[in-house]
Amino acid sequence: MYSTQMKQFQDYQYKIVRSLDDESINQWVKLEQDTDPIVFQRIFFIKNWFKNLYSEKKNKLFIIFIYKSDNLLSVLPFCINNFFIFKSLEWIGEPFNDINFPIFKKEIINKLNFNEFLREILIEFNDEITFIRLKKQIKCFNNIINPLHYRLSVSSSEKRKVLYFKSKKESKLSEFEAFIDNQKSKLFKRIKQRVNKYNFIFKSHQGSNLKYKNETLQFLIKNKSEKMTRTKVWNYLSFQKYKNYIKDILNSKYAHGFELYLNKKLIACQIGYKIKNHYYYIFPAYNNDYKSISPGHLGIYFLLRELINEQNNITFDFTIGNETYKDYWINQEEHLFTNYYYKNFIGKFLINLIIYFDYNRNFPILKKLKQIYIKFKK
Repeated sequence: MYSTQMKQFQDYQYKIVRSLDDESINQWVKLEQDTDPIVFQRIFFIKNWFKNLYSEKKNKLFIIFIYKSDNLLSVLPFCINNFFIFKSLEWIGEPFNDINFPIFKKEIINKLNFNEFLREILIEFNDEITFIRLKKQIKCFNNIINPLHYRLSVSSSEKRKVLYFKSKKESKLSEFEAFIDNQKSKLFKRIKQRVNKYNFIFKSHQGSNLKYKNETLQFLIKNKSEKMTRTKVWNYLSFQKYKNYIKDILNSKYAHGFELYLNKKLIACQIGYKIKNHYYYIFPAYNNDYKSISPGHLGIYFLLRELINEQNNITFDFTIGNETYKDYWINQEEHLFTNYYYKNFIGKFLINLIIYFDYNRNFPILKKLKQIYIKFKK
């Protein structure tokens, strides 16, 4: 357990944290309290990833703490990943860090050039890092611009999908129902009809309830795993480490989930995160036997209704993924972006190859190469 010595960059000092020691964790938590970062860069998420998915053979922590006069101003949660014989510096959290955004205090904005700083990191640690690849970033969070976004950032085909809902305090539920009624899709009319027709029971939880945890977790693993097998996508739930990862989410104070029952039978559930007025909709699942009544959409309806009843302004974040059900609910979407930094011809060649691979991933030969790479990563 150690951190490298403090180094200087312009008017700032930084160190590389190589392990999650108590001192670093305490500083990180304090910075979170001051900055309110995205869930995927919070320490509880990082610790869960480290516990269940970190591999010494494939990953090496490389978390950057940036200071000015002993005042911690920024944390960049990175790790070095083995990319065949090369070493790539990336965000911690794959494959579950859906969106990424650096943690920093406002006072550092427009003063520290993060992109110049990362190029300096690449030079300083050239024996450890072949290139830097920072994927799945968003341009703005909490009305603050991402300081890593600049003219050489590469737009991704992946999109973040969000519903922003604002209402007046005295008419929250009526405004939500009006929002549902005003949607053009016939889906919403069917939702209202089914809500009136059937006796659904909706339960939500945030905190420790062992029965809820076990019931929801087992339902989610079974039904989500069956769907991934049915749709022929990578079934990560066939690996115990990913099951353990989801199970440990439920030990966080930020974890939030719901169950939807019909005639006392659980037909849908979801495990996500709730932080203040920001909800992250992450792991949904439903019983395919009830597909005809759209249990997933019904769960979202009841969840939104409850959230909006609690708070006037809600950010309901579907994060990433091309599932069509999300498009019915959102009112904003944005392309993610990636930053690449390289130091020589080999790095440039690799980056161009990766960019080509990302934008042509549906080509048969590239799909096969991707399968080989995923197998190698396991």
